[in-house]
Amino acid sequence: MSRSLVFLPLALAMSMTLPLLPAQAQSQAQADADSRTAITVLAPRARTTERSGTTGAPIQTITTQSIVYVDDLDLRTPAGRAEMKNRIEVAAKDACSWLDEVYPMAEPPGTGQCTAEAIKRTQDQVNTLLASYGG
Repeated sequence: MSRSLVFLPLALAMSMTLPLLPAQAQSQAQADADSRTAITVLAPRARTTERSGTTGAPIQTITTQSIVYVDDLDLRTPAGRAEMKNRIEVAAKDACSWLDEVYPMAEPPGTGQCTAEAIKRTQDQVNTLLASYGG
């Protein structure tokens, strides 16, 4: 029996299982990320309640989000809470900067309106998280 015939079944079996490995690894990585304590920063670009002056059509809200992991912080301490606040602010600024680049005409860049709104939208999550730490 030739060598190639011996290895053919083994190669075929391996080729059928290899495509599954990245998906399984990705699923585990996603499960690990889902179980981490995090705050979702949602940066808005426009309001849905307004209507375009020219067409009368509703203006869509365009958003982007960032995940701020805080499971490495001791939120019972002032330093841990300050670091969480800092991470949220940085994520909000980064998300709004991205929106400024991608949708530059929607809002004048640098007004801080987007960042302030993104930070404000995290407040319920922050309050819920801090309540679970006793404060």
